[in-house]
Order: sequence, then C-alpha cells, then structure tokens
Amino acid sequence: MKALQITEKTRKQLYVRAGGMCERCGGTDRLQAHHRCPRKRGGTRRPEIATGLANLVLICGDCHAHIESEREWAYKHGWLVHDSHTPAEQPVRGFRSYNYPGRITALLADDGGITAVWDDNDQIPA
Repeated sequence: MKALQITEKTRKQLYVRAGGMCERCGGTDRLQAHHRCPRKRGGTRRPEIATGLANLVLICGDCHAHIESEREWAYKHGWLVHDSHTPAEQPVRGFRSYNYPGRITALLADDGGITAVWDDNDQIPA
C-alpha cells in the first residue's frame, strides 16, 4: 500500500495549532511535521491516523533529531506512539502550546484540539 501524504490543508492546520512554533521547545527554525506513529510502522499507511492531527506534531529539526535518537524516551513521553495504540489516546508530555503557559501533558485531537491533562510533573499556570 502506498504511503499517504499529509495534505496542504492538514499542514496549515498543524501550523495554526502550533502557533508557528515547535511544539516541544517553542523554537521557530526548521519546523517540520513529525509522525508520532512512525511512518515505517504504519504511520502513513493507516488511513485512520496517517494525516490526522493527533498523529502529527510540529517540531524543529533539533527536537526531531532528539526524538529519533532517544526513541525509548520518546515513546515514554508520547512523542512516538506504538502502532498498536491510537495517537489520540496517547498523551504527549512536555508539549508546548501558545494556549497554555509552560509545558503540559496534552491529548491531541484529529480536529486540531488540545486537551491539557495535568499531572504532578507539569507546570501549573500561575
């Protein structure tokens, strides 16, 4: 089966959700779409998640390199999702959003929504 491509509409929605910044560090250089369910593990072949915003995060090149080189950490923190899981049900720890101060644990939705799931390791807004 041929890999499905991220549509221009989805790329724009991803950029809007991210506020034009890396959703991990807040940087603005070399931004790129990252598949949480790795492409080689079905992340671009399973239509139900291939181009859904829950499976995508906008990150800078440095954060992308970190995620790819620290895969155990990335799976533990939700920046990567095992192919047996649904991205929308796997929270991302250390997520940045212009809607929330600091880093949060977030559930991402295919419609571009973000739900903060606060826990003891997150920064609580003042």
